[in-house]
Amino acid sequence: MRGVVQMVACMSLDGRLSISGDAPPNQEKKGGWTSAEDKDYLKKIIDSADVLIMGRKTAEISPDFKKTVAIISKGGNILTRQTGSVGIVRPQLDEILQLLDMQIGEGAQARFVVMGGAQTYALFLQHRLVDMIRLTLEPAVLQTGPAMGFNGLFNTNATVDKFKMIDFTRMNGRGSLHLVYERI
Repeated sequence: MRGVVQMVACMSLDGRLSISGDAPPNQEKKGGWTSAEDKDYLKKIIDSADVLIMGRKTAEISPDFKKTVAIISKGGNILTRQTGSVGIVRPQLDEILQLLDMQIGEGAQARFVVMGGAQTYALFLQHRLVDMIRLTLEPAVLQTGPAMGFNGLFNTNATVDKFKMIDFTRMNGRGSLHLVYERI
């Protein structure tokens, strides 16, 4: 039995994950374009995870999480500042499934958080490996950067994988929304 996989993402009103594609939303220009509430929420999600999963580019620009980090990469040298355990997993289904079977403690299944980027999100969604999506929608229009909309993240060759909303929260007076979906 595999561990629970949560996907956590923040996107703008125009479906962008970041401004440049080179930095996560909470680390861009003077504190980023995401809300303080989203940053606090992301910290809670990271703290509750056993394993963080991210693509190579995300790992190279991320802060040190002091956690177990699995980096999805086709190979090559991975330059990362992570002080926790770091593993490299090729973007192949058999290797990802082996990772998701990881156990912690006395046979307990690990809790995984997929943190991006867009290619890593698409890979996990395409193979129907995501159990829950935690999405923050920020009231900003970025106009550039990797897209998460119809021509971006969700544009895969996978069959339809349906989710239902189980929670939503208005995070602040600006209208930042936190949406939680689980697979049905």
